[in-house]
Amino acid sequence: MIYVITAWYNEQSLANLFLSHYCFADKIIILLDESNNDDSLEIINNYKNTEVRRLSMPHGMDDALKQFQINETYNSITAKDSWVIIVDADEFVYLPQQGLKEYLSQIESDVVKVDYYQIYQHKTENSLDLNLPVFSQRRYGKKTVNLKASWEKPCIARTLKSLKWAPGHHDVMSNNIPPCRIDNKLLLGAHWAMAEVDLAIARRILGRRNRMSPSNLQRGFSHHNFKITEQDIIDECRQNNDCPLIF
Repeated sequence: MIYVITAWYNEQSLANLFLSHYCFADKIIILLDESNNDDSLEIINNYKNTEVRRLSMPHGMDDALKQFQINETYNSITAKDSWVIIVDADEFVYLPQQGLKEYLSQIESDVVKVDYYQIYQHKTENSLDLNLPVFSQRRYGKKTVNLKASWEKPCIARTLKSLKWAPGHHDVMSNNIPPCRIDNKLLLGAHWAMAEVDLAIARRILGRRNRMSPSNLQRGFSHHNFKITEQDIIDECRQNNDCPLIF
């Protein structure tokens, strides 16, 4: 079986795209922020392979608390010979040609990394269409991003391995002896945080900057959103509207 774990706050703009992209999964577990106040839940309920669990962050966006609950969810899955994909709502893993289930059935390692590219709306691309696949809409981007974190995320793992991820699931830790084995091959992924101006403003400013918890501010988590402005987002999208073709 394949599970997807994701944590959401007001993700209705990406919900259909995300759930359609990961429709191959046997179960998509959505940790829905208890402060969510958009139509995400109504959209989720249209998909039969979803399960909603509560995400509690009482003081606003708290990446450490969010990751703790993601890790707890991963370790609660007891299905043998299964895999878990841990992704944010704006992260899309692009499947191998033979399909992810077939691909993972041939992997001997415990963890697979995804090589994410930062995606932008190219000057030739239209506005987002919720009825079209993600890979047919945003195909341009770049590897270099203005974040101090690795974008080769170890976010696909076997079940029953007692793993824990750091905030943002950039790193994974194991209590296993011997330690978990990370595969040398990388799957391709798209990071859609900047896929369209309005989307980025809604998610990065309203969903993150304006909800930043004292814990995040103290620890520096999501520091790239601390002082982000609408003009910053507009400028970045404009400066990257002619990126090379990735997908």
